[in-house]
Amino acid sequence: MIRLLYLLAVVYVTAACRHICGHHEHGGHTRHNHNRLFEEISNKVIAADKKLQNFCVANSNGATKEIIDSQTYQLRTPLANYQENEVEVKIRHRVLYIDADKPPLQRYSEIRLLPNFVDTKQANFQLVDGILIINFNIKTQATENCSDNVDSDVITVPKLEDETFTLGGNERMGSNYKR
Repeated sequence: MIRLLYLLAVVYVTAACRHICGHHEHGGHTRHNHNRLFEEISNKVIAADKKLQNFCVANSNGATKEIIDSQTYQLRTPLANYQENEVEVKIRHRVLYIDADKPPLQRYSEIRLLPNFVDTKQANFQLVDGILIINFNIKTQATENCSDNVDSDVITVPKLEDETFTLGGNERMGSNYKR
């Protein structure tokens, strides 16, 4: 009897995951629930994107550049007049937060949504000649749509301790970097 209950539980959980992750169902009630879920999720994503866009327009210096190659993803933000110890970079899930504070009057903040191919756990940053450089590895394995890959922990991105590092390809940057 216990084996039968266990088997039914496994079948139920498997069917539930397939149902949520794209399993085809027949019947109007299920379609209505999926439509409602689609509307709810899409409205929340749109609202979050609009909020992020409004923050970006109000606070961005408009000069952050993305550099992508086959192994790395990099962001470069001009932060002249700041020192490395005045900059903090945080990530929560795929949301990046840059906070540069130079008391008493100068402050820069940026919030950016990172692409899902970026490995947020393998990030570092360095401030070189007034340019904040944030480095990420590209994930080596694709994540499945229904995988449990949402990380709600806040990661404080460490400073890069090495003076010279690879930007992508054969390009190198260190303390003698020229723009």
